[in-house]
Amino acid sequence: MLVVDDVPNNRDLLHDHLKSLGFTVYDAENGLQSIEMAKEYIPELIFMDIRMPVMDGYEATSKLKEDQATKSIPVIGCTASVLRASEKDILAKGFAGYLRKPILLDDIVQQLSRFIKWKKVAKKKTPSKKPDRLLKPEEIVLLKKNVSSVWEQLKKKRSTKLQKELAKILIQTGKTLDNKQLINHGEALENAIKSFNIELINELISEFENYLK
Repeated sequence: MLVVDDVPNNRDLLHDHLKSLGFTVYDAENGLQSIEMAKEYIPELIFMDIRMPVMDGYEATSKLKEDQATKSIPVIGCTASVLRASEKDILAKGFAGYLRKPILLDDIVQQLSRFIKWKKVAKKKTPSKKPDRLLKPEEIVLLKKNVSSVWEQLKKKRSTKLQKELAKILIQTGKTLDNKQLINHGEALENAIKSFNIELINELISEFENYLK
């Protein structure tokens, strides 16, 4: 990944978000530097600030698209003020998408899911696994109580923040109940989120419902 922004705080924030998802991240301070780094590292995706000194994001993106070595790299425009009327203008100038500042982790994940191809291990499709150790009625009551708020929100919106909260609750509840399987399930979900493994995240969340039955 390549992050391009002339403001250190903005650059560091986006860098840290991407690094937390397990990506190798390179930084550039302006459009001219981004072209040089894109040619050297050929990143999977470029997050490009639009307003910068030396060379702005529009010109840098145009030059990247003219170069055979870099033209296929998707460029996401980053800006503090995008009016609805100008959204089409941004996309028309070579950007594959855009993000409004301040940039949130969920917005980054949404853009990444559009462009990053995940390596999947071939396997037979099987129905969701039931827990090896069935919870006792009183344990199910406690688990439902602990996850109810997060779970209802998560069924409506699969946000990274809510997924992390669910993983944390599973681990904590597992420790309270001395249930190793709940702990392992929560830790597996945490690891899947960190590695940005969307397929495994969805699988683990689907399997979680079996604990509530």
